[in-house]
Amino acid sequence: MYRKISILFSILLLSLTTAFGQTADVISSSYRYHVSFVDKGKTVVDDICQLDVSKNQSYFYSLGNEDRKKKITEAFVKAQQTGTVATLTSKDYKKNIYRYSTIKNYKSKQVIVSERVSSQQLAIVQDTLSSKGWMIAKEKKVINNIVCYKAEIKKGDVITTAWFTTSIPLQEGPFYYYGLPGLIVSVKNSLGWEAQLENSNANTNKGKIIKIPRYTMVSEKQLDKAKKNAKALAEQGIYSNGDKVEKVKN
Repeated sequence: MYRKISILFSILLLSLTTAFGQTADVISSSYRYHVSFVDKGKTVVDDICQLDVSKNQSYFYSLGNEDRKKKITEAFVKAQQTGTVATLTSKDYKKNIYRYSTIKNYKSKQVIVSERVSSQQLAIVQDTLSSKGWMIAKEKKVINNIVCYKAEIKKGDVITTAWFTTSIPLQEGPFYYYGLPGLIVSVKNSLGWEAQLENSNANTNKGKIIKIPRYTMVSEKQLDKAKKNAKALAEQGIYSNGDKVEKVKN
């Protein structure tokens, strides 16, 4: 039997996920990727994500999560119209969604990764934008009718193999990857993450504004503490160590 979600939870989640930080950045092109993450033979993430690119930044996010928010909104509106209690079951939600979002700021040269922790959207600086470290090979292949070239990079113990195309001369790609002389069409790393370009929506989304949810910048230590607090609150009804979720202002 599917677990029911009450209208109060729906309202709370809706209010937390629909507040966007508006920017003046107009989308110049968008790219859709199939994203997966396999851990110990188990598929943890199987989602479609979108990369919106503007002059000043890019935003990589889950379309599965966007669909989830849409269904919550529809259930809430229907409940108001009919005077009933809105309930959602686990079958109403897309499973295995990608729960992070990535903002690449071209001016500050920062890669910011954001995620929902309890009632907060928290973010950390994950990396800096750089083309250094990529080793471009002579090998090439065709992916979805696109001629691609191979490149590899190693950061710590993580080895990443990417295939990029010079036919789209954009130093962009899914997740936090950046810096190759063309859009990354396919990428896979040794942690089990993989993404492959499904299509380009350059004409569909061109002229629209990038909508990035408001987030609070924290340190990695604070993010870890927030996650522990959220877990303790969910399991025990109290904050870990008696503390509130720690955060700092933007």
